[in-house]
Amino acid sequence: YQYFESSSAADYTPNFTQAAQAGYKTIYGVGYMLADSVKAASKKYPKKNFVIIDSVVSGQKNVASVTFKSNEASYLAGLAAAYTTKTNHVGFIGGAKSSVLELFEAGFKQGVKDGAKALGKKIKIDDQYIGNFTSTDKAKSIAQSMYTDGADIIYQAAGNAGNGVFTEAKTRNKATTAAKKVWVIGVDV
Repeated sequence: YQYFESSSAADYTPNFTQAAQAGYKTIYGVGYMLADSVKAASKKYPKKNFVIIDSVVSGQKNVASVTFKSNEASYLAGLAAAYTTKTNHVGFIGGAKSSVLELFEAGFKQGVKDGAKALGKKIKIDDQYIGNFTSTDKAKSIAQSMYTDGADIIYQAAGNAGNGVFTEAKTRNKATTAAKKVWVIGVDV
């Protein structure tokens, strides 16, 4: 196997072309943002097999679409947050807003709500989207704001940008007592 990593959307199609021309028989596109490029490549290379993760490409016999019930795993993360929060204040930080990310958000929020109800308490949920999956500085800034406002657990579904949330949590935790530590629940990267 070989990874063909994209720096931007402009790299998607050239990477699929390069993989197909290099002789790979099965080529994966990981992430809903690659759906259009997978569809185009599957038409251009009908004897190759393609797989799209987190999206559906229909009408192409050489494309397998793989989706997950992200809301179910996120629901469990929400329950864990509800049962763990000491401040009764949690947060959700998403990457680029999409139907896939909205499943993560909805599952998490429902898990928090159900956990709060079972525990007989009220839990505030902050939510914000970064707008992309790469801006670690923006993710760090959003996390800083949420933690400053009292959230002690943040669930991030922000791809590589989510590293900024972890950075902020680590920075805070180095400067505080064990009783005031903050937490991050991560997705993917």
